[in-house]
Amino acid sequence: MDRDVEGDTCLFETEASGDRAIRRVAVGSDGGFAYLPLWVRLACIGLDFLTQTYDQIRIVPEIALFEQYVCRAHYAQDGGYYIPDGSIISPELCKVHDVQYQLARLRSWKALFDGIAILITAIPMGILADRIGRKKVIATSIMGPILQLCWILAVCMGKLGHGGMEMVWAGSIFLLMGNLSSANATIYAMAADSCPPSQRSRYFYYLYSTFLVCELIAPAFSSATIDKNLLIPFGVGLVCLLLCFPVLGVMPETHKIWNSQRQNPRRRPASPKDQNECHETDPLLSSAPSERSGTSSDRAKHSLLAVLRNKNILLSLFVLFIGALRQGTISVLLQYAAVRFGWPTSRTAMLVSAIAASNLVLFLIVLPQTVAFLTSRWRILPQLIDYNVVSASLVILAIGSTLMGLAPSMSWLIYAVLFFAFGYGTRVAVLSLITAWTDEDTRASTFGVAQIVEGIGRICGDPMLLRIFARSMRMEGVIQGLPFFVASAGFGMAAIAWRFVNLNMKSKDK
Repeated sequence: MDRDVEGDTCLFETEASGDRAIRRVAVGSDGGFAYLPLWVRLACIGLDFLTQTYDQIRIVPEIALFEQYVCRAHYAQDGGYYIPDGSIISPELCKVHDVQYQLARLRSWKALFDGIAILITAIPMGILADRIGRKKVIATSIMGPILQLCWILAVCMGKLGHGGMEMVWAGSIFLLMGNLSSANATIYAMAADSCPPSQRSRYFYYLYSTFLVCELIAPAFSSATIDKNLLIPFGVGLVCLLLCFPVLGVMPETHKIWNSQRQNPRRRPASPKDQNECHETDPLLSSAPSERSGTSSDRAKHSLLAVLRNKNILLSLFVLFIGALRQGTISVLLQYAAVRFGWPTSRTAMLVSAIAASNLVLFLIVLPQTVAFLTSRWRILPQLIDYNVVSASLVILAIGSTLMGLAPSMSWLIYAVLFFAFGYGTRVAVLSLITAWTDEDTRASTFGVAQIVEGIGRICGDPMLLRIFARSMRMEGVIQGLPFFVASAGFGMAAIAWRFVNLNMKSKDK
């Protein structure tokens, strides 16, 4: 907290996680207040790291768990095999076509039901984050995946399932109370609350780098432990989610709920450096009304209507919708490499780590330093940089998907995957632009809309690509890569649509 505002510091009491908590907010003579200190931004990164570690560490073990579950049911129905309870079936026996087809079917429908739960909760969670604060929404969103994991383990390793897929799919019900998509969107809203607009793009790249670190280490950890005991990666992921609660307990609430009951003051940067950077961006900011009238509910409704009317944000949402095909493409890739090129499931996790390794350099070093250089030396607007990052990323995704489908060998597939990895800048740059085009009071709600669009993309993309793959497995040669060609067409469409964004639109950050 700066010395020049210490004399004007006052205390506001807020409710935090059911307990009375005192939050110190610096108030100056103009009614402004400082951005939160650096440790709060680091805590946001920590939360994102913990949730993303769980999300990445469970991917390959979940495939192996479902494969064993389906394989056990298949040979139990066959009647020619005796499988003792708790035993592990040989992976070679599980590579037969019937088992792999049922595995793809189980995963595709699970992705659909998970996506529906994410879709239903996206906007309500965003509105709640703007109404009651970010911390409570994140805490609730983490409980959903914890309960779903416990349910899936009980079904697949216990005696709840009896070989039926319906019991696995029923676990999606727990995501209705919250999910990691809601948590991630709210964490980004907290991150946007806590830093000056001029630093937001770079900070979002650093925040996304935590996801890449998780992609790098989590699948490698899964590969090293999955053959020893399938429960080890699941246990580590569960611990990561549980650690989120003490982190949330020490963090302040970044959303100033009391602003909705009085005039919304303009934030003052917490350091002289932030002040200078903020002043440099002042001419880029659009004028906002000095008084905010109406209730928070009226403003939320107005925000959602504004999103539906704004061409730039609509195009951004379309890109996020198509960009969700990335996850579906990687989901297919893990099973595709095992089926077409004979890679064991544990080794396919290294493909995810390869993507993370290349992206880590891109997002942790190249993009942040490039943004800093272009904005400070050449005075190029961050919005223009983000726009071009999205354009280039979509083209790379389209070409990379095509190369993955055409790859004649595992070596060529690895090269194609590494090229595909350089297109992962789409989501972060789009979210940065959406942040610049919305104000603080409606940011979480807008992120909720973005999340619901991504959820629809996952609902449409993941099951579609997996079901296409289930059909293409019966074919020979390059036709087996049909899901990658479909994804490539989607990325190409998004790249064309993105050319219609109007960069003359100004930011609403105040």
